[in-house]
Amino acid sequence: MIRTTFHAYGFALLFGLTLLPVAMATSEPPATGAIIILRDKDDATCSLEIPAEGSGLTYRYELEAFETKCEGFKTRTIEFIELPSALRILLSGDPWCAEGGRLFQNFWLRLKTTRKSTTVGITQVTSLFDYNQGVIIGPGLLLEDKYKTADAEVRDNLACIKLVASRAFDVPLPPAATDRDRSWSTAYTENSHDFSCPPNTIMTGRKHTGDENGPTRYECANAIQSGAIVVIQDKVKSSGIKESAGIYFVCPNNKIMTGRSHTGDENGRTTYECATATHAGRNLMVTPTQWAQSSNEHMGEFYCPADQFLIGRWHQGDEEGHTMYRCATLQ
Repeated sequence: MIRTTFHAYGFALLFGLTLLPVAMATSEPPATGAIIILRDKDDATCSLEIPAEGSGLTYRYELEAFETKCEGFKTRTIEFIELPSALRILLSGDPWCAEGGRLFQNFWLRLKTTRKSTTVGITQVTSLFDYNQGVIIGPGLLLEDKYKTADAEVRDNLACIKLVASRAFDVPLPPAATDRDRSWSTAYTENSHDFSCPPNTIMTGRKHTGDENGPTRYECANAIQSGAIVVIQDKVKSSGIKESAGIYFVCPNNKIMTGRSHTGDENGRTTYECATATHAGRNLMVTPTQWAQSSNEHMGEFYCPADQFLIGRWHQGDEEGHTMYRCATLQ
């Protein structure tokens, strides 16, 4: 049974983790309103939505994750347009925006907006490191902290962007959701199944034995907030993933995992189903935890810790390969 977590890069060093972007972002017209625009060396653009001021939301753009916004984009310059006040921005060379230590982080920058409608024009990402901590690098944009190893290659290697919005002082923080009535599904043959959790339940675990002909089961649970069952709606399936390639999947911002399907062996296709969790007309905040410790796929059993819910899974190779999971809290 897996309960502990560890920094995912420790696993990378031991087992040769490869993170494979599936498709390059294409040129798109700049959006309007509060956005961040990324540009590559050819001036193709990709824009990122911003969490609203006072919402307390966190948006993560892990650019090497399957089907994330701006997936695989090679960022040369960045532009900030009409950003809200007190927005915290992390730009990192770490694919998962890890902030617990510096061993595997070759560079990162922490920025913060200090006024409403902060706009800073097109800027080379590399040039941001020319500023000192505590310096205003553009009207309303403060460089809070930075780190870069001597051999770090910043240009075109931005891997993760995390945006954290301020929370309105007059809006109390809702209690974190708890889980209730966890239960395992019946067994499905791994090489041909399409599973979705029952209505208003979220995936919390998975276990599998053997190869692609072996059984797979899923654990689902209700989420409870303020004594009421959280409503699960707007289920959407991902595109198919070839698991043997070692592509990891995380549900989009503020979505939770509710299903999975797979056909064939390790060269077959896996799809994931993600959905929105709502309570009292409000979409719940999904806050990811670290990737869980790995296990062999052919004898793996995993479930999230109490009051956490699945949002991600990673697997590479055949049934002898390793699998990791990612959980999150709901608030």
